[in-house]
Amino acid sequence: MSPFILYADSDNGPYPRVFALALAFSGFMFFVVERSGNGLQYSKFVSPSNRVLKLGGRIGFVILYLPSCIAALLFLAQKLGYLDLVLVLNRIGLQGWAHHELGEHTGLNLRLLAVTLALAIHFGKRVLEVIFLHRFSGKIDAGTCIFISLSYLVVTVHILYAQELCQSLDDPSTSLFWLGLALFLLGICGNFYHHYLLANLRKDGQNAYMIPHGGLFEQVACPHYLFEIIDFWGIALLGQTMIALSVAVFVSLYLTSRSLSTKEWYLKKMDGFPSERKALIPFLL
Repeated sequence: MSPFILYADSDNGPYPRVFALALAFSGFMFFVVERSGNGLQYSKFVSPSNRVLKLGGRIGFVILYLPSCIAALLFLAQKLGYLDLVLVLNRIGLQGWAHHELGEHTGLNLRLLAVTLALAIHFGKRVLEVIFLHRFSGKIDAGTCIFISLSYLVVTVHILYAQELCQSLDDPSTSLFWLGLALFLLGICGNFYHHYLLANLRKDGQNAYMIPHGGLFEQVACPHYLFEIIDFWGIALLGQTMIALSVAVFVSLYLTSRSLSTKEWYLKKMDGFPSERKALIPFLL
């Protein structure tokens, strides 16, 4: 048996596997689009066009991450018995979904607890960083903001949905749980550390972009992306579901392309940026 749960239980139907494959394929599509120069409009890549509604960086990025954090926390509260999420969904007109997806599955095993907490920590950390740590100099395209926020929310819900379904399946033949936990902790800590370095590049009142230094910034342009990839691979190994794996593949492809674009931007816009720095992985890429 594969170390990843493959939804062998026919009662779960083909949907989870189809969604996982579609998500992984979309990662390749986003990679191609990003490398073509038509990537998502946020951070230093926002178009200067005045015809597109833009949001302030802080409020825009809170919108990006907060819904997914809330979804993970609500799911956890429901599983721990502090919230009747089925009743809430019934009241907003999602009776069928609530009964089928939540009503028929009970309990909270170690994998489901770990994956739920990991998602809540990942997105909760990002919200707190946006509010208290990051210093924003630009805006984010409103359409991009809504698209990314909804995408994160859909992905979060599907990871939890897949993990919930897998409580009724046999455990994987090879457990990767503890490796996943180690990778998640490494990723979340490494990502925060390099976000901290970025935030402290600018003094109060400064808005201009600066060449990052410190940590793995001495070797690569985007170590914060590298650790975010590690973070999501940790979640994938914690859960060992095909959907969590497909999310890790998607994140890896997208952030690799974004890292390459970021290095190219630095080389073009920032005098003195070390050309020998790699984009994402020290000494390799």
